[in-house]
Amino acid sequence: MSRDLSDRIKIASFLCTIMVILRHSLNHVAFWGEWRGDLLAGVVEGGFSTTTEIAVPYFFLVSGFFFFKHSYYGEGKYWTMLKKKGYTLFIPYLIWNVIGLIEQIVAGQYHKTELHDILYDLILSEWNGPLWYVRTLMIFMLLVPFYGWIYNLKNKMVLVVTLLVAFYTWRTVDCSILSTEGIIFFLFGGLFCYYEKYLEHKINIKLLAALFALWIIISFVRPCWSIGLHKVNTLLGIFVFWQLLPLCSDRLKSIILPLSSLSFFVYVNHVYPLKAIKLTIASLYPKNEVAALAVYFIAPIIVLIIFLFIGNLMRRYIPNVLNIVTGGRI
Repeated sequence: MSRDLSDRIKIASFLCTIMVILRHSLNHVAFWGEWRGDLLAGVVEGGFSTTTEIAVPYFFLVSGFFFFKHSYYGEGKYWTMLKKKGYTLFIPYLIWNVIGLIEQIVAGQYHKTELHDILYDLILSEWNGPLWYVRTLMIFMLLVPFYGWIYNLKNKMVLVVTLLVAFYTWRTVDCSILSTEGIIFFLFGGLFCYYEKYLEHKINIKLLAALFALWIIISFVRPCWSIGLHKVNTLLGIFVFWQLLPLCSDRLKSIILPLSSLSFFVYVNHVYPLKAIKLTIASLYPKNEVAALAVYFIAPIIVLIIFLFIGNLMRRYIPNVLNIVTGGRI
């Protein structure tokens, strides 16, 4: 893999982490107690919520791209992979869920005492919602012996048919244990292992501008909105986003790349501080559109700066701790 492609993936991962924070900054329930799509704040937040839907599918794409570069059918390869993923995924999953549980207990929001209830909530990642992605990813990797052989076939027709079936069954923004959205993009990521050169292909700037405009219009206006159009818009958004990345200036790249290793740290920490900011401002300025829009955009910036600062402090003074809690992502 070229240095340019590697940097592009890192930058995209950081930007998608910001998108996730922006998605979770949606605040209509906090300010009005319900969704208000008839307000300007509803139009703006709804449009950005749709455009940022590409973030988690991108994470699954990248995970599949790296995961399927290897075969797990050789002697001991599967178990070696599980041990590695235990360190990079399972341990961080446990740590950050337990931290989320402690935060809920301190806030007086968790009262279950039965062991089976606690284990059930752990599996569902009830204490740190964004970790549903990590949970689902671990399940996909655990089950790879049952479907990974598809990538070992010389004839890729079976893989193509599998992807078509996955596209048909795909439910957008699906966060279930066996997420249909996760399945299709994880499998798609594996497909790009064989067609990596296409990831570096750049389209004409005029065509890119037209596709970008189309993506934004569909996301904000939602003409003839349907499940099919929703799927197409998500695919279009991912493609446009990927094509826009090479347009980043060298200055911007030099800023983002050193921070990209903290993407996971920010990802697992943002929910509760973001929620606290939303609820606090909403209690002070209920049903206030200006306040709602301001919080929607400013709160993610505040949370991002806070955890980039904390992450950099940890990287400087306690790098081993940061390495463990992020699964070796520094």
